[in-house]
Amino acid sequence: MFTLRAVHRLGYKAIADRLNLHPADYPPPMPVDPRRAVGRWSGSAVRDILANPKYTGYMVWNRRATKKGGKNNPPSEWVWSHRPTHEPLVTKELFQAVTPIGRTRQGSRSAPGVGANPQALRSYRLRSYVSCEICDRRMHGKSRHAVPYYACEPDMRHHKDRRDWYSSHPKSLWVREDDLLDVVYEFFAERVFGPHRIAALGSQLAPSAPSDETKLVKEELLDLDQRLDNVLAQIEAQVPTGDDEIDRAFRERLQRRYADLARTRRAKSEQLKALARTQAPVEDQTLLDELPNLGASLASVGEDLQRRLFEAFHLELRYRQASHEVLIKITIKEDNVPALTALTNEIADPPEGGSAIRTSSLVLGAPCRIRTYAPGSGGRCSIP
Repeated sequence: MFTLRAVHRLGYKAIADRLNLHPADYPPPMPVDPRRAVGRWSGSAVRDILANPKYTGYMVWNRRATKKGGKNNPPSEWVWSHRPTHEPLVTKELFQAVTPIGRTRQGSRSAPGVGANPQALRSYRLRSYVSCEICDRRMHGKSRHAVPYYACEPDMRHHKDRRDWYSSHPKSLWVREDDLLDVVYEFFAERVFGPHRIAALGSQLAPSAPSDETKLVKEELLDLDQRLDNVLAQIEAQVPTGDDEIDRAFRERLQRRYADLARTRRAKSEQLKALARTQAPVEDQTLLDELPNLGASLASVGEDLQRRLFEAFHLELRYRQASHEVLIKITIKEDNVPALTALTNEIADPPEGGSAIRTSSLVLGAPCRIRTYAPGSGGRCSIP
C-alpha cells in the first residue's frame, strides 16, 4: 500500500481496487464486529492504514488533541519514540513520503480518461500536476471552444482577506494544455531521454558556495594540522637531558598532546563530512546515462502510459504568471526506480538483457516560456 501510494501515487480507492483483484494474497480487513465486515478493501480502510505511523515500528503520541474536540494534530506536532519499539512493516522515510501526497492529490482521481461525473466531457492529461505559483494551489482543467486549459480561479468567499496573495492574483488565470504538453514532451526528450541530457544536467549543477560553518570547520582543521606538525617536530627534535625519567615524562606528555589533537581533528573531519552531506546536491548525473534514448516523442504514447510515467517521475509543473513561464520538476527516488525501469522499458521496448537503472536519487528542474490564455490566440510555446 505504501509503495503504491508513494511510488505510483495512486489514490485510496485505486489502491483498494488493486488489492481486491487478489483477495487470497491481500485478504480484506476484519473489523472487531464481524457483522460490519464488507468482504473487500475500501478506500477508507486503505487511508486508515496509510495514516497510521505505528507501522514504522515507532510509538507516536499527540496524534489527537486532548482538547478542541479531539481533532487530529498535524504530523509536525506528533511525538515519536527515540527508537523503534516493535517490528516495523515500512520504513519511517516511506511513511513520511506518503504524508504530503494527500494534499497534492486531494479531489483528484488516479485513473486516466474521462471521469464518472455525467458533466465530464473530456480528460486532462496533466490533471493534478499543474499548480499556480502565486497561490500554491492546484490548477483545474477547463475547456473553451473545445480547447483544454488549466485555470486558477480563487473564490473570493474563501480567500479574500485571508490570504496575502489574493490581492495580486488575477481573477481568472488560464494556460493552454497543448502548450504545457509541448513543453513537457520536449523536456523529457532533451533533459531525460535525449543524447545530451548529461551535459544539460551538468550545466545546472554548479557547486554552491560553502556555508560559514563549513568555512570555520575547514579553518579549524588547518590549524589542527599545523599543531600536529608542531608536536611531531618537538618529538623529533628532542635533545636528551641525561635524566631518563625526565626524558620519558616529556615524550609521554608530547604523545598525549598529539593523541588529543588527533582525536579532535578526527571529530572535526567527521563534522565536515556531515556538513557536506547536508549541503551537497544529491543529484547523480550517471543515473540519466542509464535511461534509454527514446527515439519517439511522448506525444505518441497513450494517455494511460503517459500518466503512469509522469507519476513515476513525480512530475510537477509550477506556472509563473508574471513571467509566463513554467518550472518543470521531476524526482527519481531510490524506491521508485523499479517502477520507472518497467515504464521506460515499456515505452522504449529495448532488447532482452538490457541494463537496469541503478538506484540513486535525482532532482531535475527546468524553466520554460509558455503562452498564456488570450481569446483568439492559437500560438505555441518554445523552449528558449
